[in-house]
Amino acid sequence: MLGDAGGLVEALLHRFERAGIAAEYAGSGPDAEISAALAQDRWRAVAVVTRDDVLALRLSLLSAHLRPDLPVWTTLFDATLTRELHHTVPALNVVSPAELVAVELCKECISAGAKRIGRSRRGVTACR
Repeated sequence: MLGDAGGLVEALLHRFERAGIAAEYAGSGPDAEISAALAQDRWRAVAVVTRDDVLALRLSLLSAHLRPDLPVWTTLFDATLTRELHHTVPALNVVSPAELVAVELCKECISAGAKRIGRSRRGVTACR
């Protein structure tokens, strides 16, 4: 994983660990540092996890350029940026951080006894 340390990265690393999937955090430093990390052949995919769309754009483009053989998953809020990025890197997989959080939040609500009441137009599940 590349991107912001903490929060979502830690949660994803923990989830991968529980599922028995090897994953590591490689940071969000200078391009030379990220390039050196991506040069290692143990990578099977790249996940760019950040709340900063500019950082997500930089790391996604760098990953796709250096390792076109790997699937790249990235978090992006901005729909226009996502659309334009797909023109440059068609195989890029984009996930909205808001959608990730909404799904987990709804699971927690359901486990606490709340009921799922449906999905809105934007794909967010509503609970009460």
